Amino acid sequence: MKNLLGVIWLLALLALLVAACGKVSDSVDGGDSDSDSDSNSDSDADGDCSESISGIFNNDVSAIQFDSVNVEYVHKRDVDLVEDGCISTVNIFLTANGGCRLRVSAGNIFVDEDPWTLQITDVEFSADSFCPGFLGADEGVYSGISGLSVATVEIGLWEIPEQRAEEATIHLPITVRLQGTLSSTGSKTLAIETSAITVSGCFISTGEGSAACPELCTPAVYQQCGTDGNVHSFDSCDNQGALVEECESCAHCVNTSETDAECQPAELQSVIQCGTGGDVSWFDSCGVEGAVVTDCAADETCVNEGAAAAYCSVSSCTGKADFMRCAVKTTPDRSYDICINGSCQSPGCGTVDCNAPGPHFPIPDTNQRVCSDDGTSGEIPCPASGEPYFGQDAQYGWDVTHAANLRFTRDTSTANQPVVTDNVTTLVWQGCAARLQGNDCTEHHPAVTGNYAGSFTWAYALAYCDSLDWGGFTDWRLPDEFELYSIVDFGRTRPSIDTAAFPATPDYGFWTSSSNADNTTYAWSVNFGIGNFFEGYGPKAGYFHARCVRGGPSGAARFARSTTTANQPVVTDNVTTLVWQGCAAGLQGNDCTEDDPAVTGTGEAEFAWADTLVYCENLTWGGTSDWRLPSVKELMSIVDHSRFNPAIDITAFPATPSSTFWTSSSRANYTTDAWLVYFSYGDSDTAPKPNTYLARCVRGGP
Repeated sequence: MKNLLGVIWLLALLALLVAACGKVSDSVDGGDSDSDSDSNSDSDADGDCSESISGIFNNDVSAIQFDSVNVEYVHKRDVDLVEDGCISTVNIFLTANGGCRLRVSAGNIFVDEDPWTLQITDVEFSADSFCPGFLGADEGVYSGISGLSVATVEIGLWEIPEQRAEEATIHLPITVRLQGTLSSTGSKTLAIETSAITVSGCFISTGEGSAACPELCTPAVYQQCGTDGNVHSFDSCDNQGALVEECESCAHCVNTSETDAECQPAELQSVIQCGTGGDVSWFDSCGVEGAVVTDCAADETCVNEGAAAAYCSVSSCTGKADFMRCAVKTTPDRSYDICINGSCQSPGCGTVDCNAPGPHFPIPDTNQRVCSDDGTSGEIPCPASGEPYFGQDAQYGWDVTHAANLRFTRDTSTANQPVVTDNVTTLVWQGCAARLQGNDCTEHHPAVTGNYAGSFTWAYALAYCDSLDWGGFTDWRLPDEFELYSIVDFGRTRPSIDTAAFPATPDYGFWTSSSNADNTTYAWSVNFGIGNFFEGYGPKAGYFHARCVRGGPSGAARFARSTTTANQPVVTDNVTTLVWQGCAAGLQGNDCTEDDPAVTGTGEAEFAWADTLVYCENLTWGGTSDWRLPSVKELMSIVDHSRFNPAIDITAFPATPSSTFWTSSSRANYTTDAWLVYFSYGDSDTAPKPNTYLARCVRGGP
């Protein structure tokens, strides 16, 4: 009897051991565990391990029902007693008819919800002629996740129970969710409609001691505009989630804060185009015409310039102000034509007839924000009125009341093609020098010819800007010298330009559209080493850099000379709003042929730089006393490069000597010198402040 009871007890124990071993082998193969972890896993060891696939892969070519699947898991082995056997990677392979193959890889981020959701890191779909519907041009390999608005894998668990297992079997449903666009190596794309494919079966997870657990994210933490232009929820890891609000046609999503977004009506005043009444009008983002911007006169025609700009074009420039837009055919023909001295011209035509007659915008400040003496001490505290050296550049103008970073706005919304808006002149600039691209202008544009540094002949620079498609605009042109000179920064050198707005700018010469009046085989350039026009022209067959500009000028009569106050004429610039002393210092009279008795000596007077500041500060002329010495940009604004000896409008400024005039601007890296303008040819350079030169005072301006 004892023997019989012993046998029965041994048989019962053996049965228990067999049952236990069978259950462990179904969920973990090749490992042991001493963990009591409470896992989200349900290996369903006693369930059916047969594979099943449900759901359709919907795309714009055909709807595919996959017939075969394999899943590879990777989990973090708890070899250091720190990690918890978490799933780190899932690779899913689906095939149909042997010719359709979909591979989905997921990992990196888990969304902490039920079901557990992994972020898809890679998708590849390939199709050959055996794939239903994919014939000829549709065959190929499509991949990438950047065009997907939905890309998740729901796996139903976070960690396996057997945390130290080298290999485990997982039997849980997996759902792949895809929506958006995949791209091929060519220009083809594959649009995926909302697709949810669920697979089940028994699949192996391989343990890796070096695998990293994905980041855990809390779902639906905040709302922002999604990649599809609608309002979506985002998790704590900034992953786009479920659709919250779909923006209707002609509405757009706007992020109203860092945690909220909403659909708002169409953007008003989105672009400027020709309206139904033949005038220049605003259009919203849905193409609905809005307010009139410019009424085109009876002898003017509205012309669209690209998809976002328009202008009124005159049929004849006779009696019209400079810079009125017109149309003239040239060889080669360019789209930017303006009235100059009563005739329609295309800047860059090669002669002085088409040189810009001056600026068509308010003159910006120089960004000189420190004061200096005549070189004895260098930089000094800015003096008060009546003290020596009062009245210099840093004490007047826009810079006194505005921070430097308010001057320019840099827009990088178009990939690799930044544009910069000048908030003073309203000109819009190519954000990189020609042949450079990228948000920081450090990449070379492969489609632009020229040497490595991006230097070109004058003719090439003109053609490049005229044909440029950049930042969503096509109405670019090579700037004239006044436009290009407006972005020189006289507060710095090498390069003498705002490097935050215009990064990677070469400190060398840049072409303008204007020819030299004395020798038209030369063209003017601006040197961004220190910002000068000294020998600022070069042979057109030579090589300089280029930067294009856009922004249409509006025509206005330039100068108005007033002789209301006897012997003290003043000249108002209706474009820049500056008011000028009508005679050079030391001269007076309506035609500036008389000696000014208030100035010692005869003829035009010469001063050292410090004495020129005093002269203008103390000047009473034309009934006003708020005169000052002009900055280098202000004095350059009255240069006329269509003539020389003197290079100035002699009707507005008669008897102007073909000589050198002081400005209030010091040289940034060498404050013993100050800037001056040569009115013989209209260039600029610096000279020691004790030298004596001429002066003309100014008032007004921004």
